[in-house]
Amino acid sequence: MDYYPVSYRFRSERSGAVPAKHTPQSEATRERLLNAGFAEFTAHGLAGGRVDRIAEAAGCNKRLIYLYFTDKNGLFEAVVTRHIEAMMDGVTFDAEHLAAYAGRLFDWLYDRPDVLRLLGWRNLERDETSDVERQSYSKKLEALDTALDEKKLASDIDPRDLLTLMIGMVTAWAGPSPALLDAVGRPTDEQVRQRARASLVAAVELIAPAQS
Repeated sequence: MDYYPVSYRFRSERSGAVPAKHTPQSEATRERLLNAGFAEFTAHGLAGGRVDRIAEAAGCNKRLIYLYFTDKNGLFEAVVTRHIEAMMDGVTFDAEHLAAYAGRLFDWLYDRPDVLRLLGWRNLERDETSDVERQSYSKKLEALDTALDEKKLASDIDPRDLLTLMIGMVTAWAGPSPALLDAVGRPTDEQVRQRARASLVAAVELIAPAQS
């Protein structure tokens, strides 16, 4: 499935600098820059991304990147944050039914391969983490602790490792070598995708079965 950037709800307090005065024109310009930045960073990463190309694709002067986002790094973080927020809004975490959540997260991400690619670039090129992500993971760990304590989820695995394993399994088909994908199949093929999803859900259910 092809994926094109959409106008996710943008939360300015989380996602980068903005001009002091908001106007319909300024919001439209920022939206074009975010979409152009998404396309550029997905294709080339942060280091390879060029503000000249972003500005040209957005149809505006490149100085507006610095006005709205401080610099290229700020634009990159704003682009990443808006898609992480969209993922959080689109897939509600369910610690009591971790396998079902893993399946929904798999669907969301593999419907959006460009977002997967963007997050891959971020993991390669940036050590810094955002408040949005840190808070999200902290809440997930708290929810897992509660579900395990209340016997609504069963697992002998430490919640920190359980969360890491689950996310690693969800994204497993995004990072293997091309040779491995040639051997086992790519999730762009619908049959492979459905097989992979079923295997993922079964694996997470095996290590952390729901109790309700």
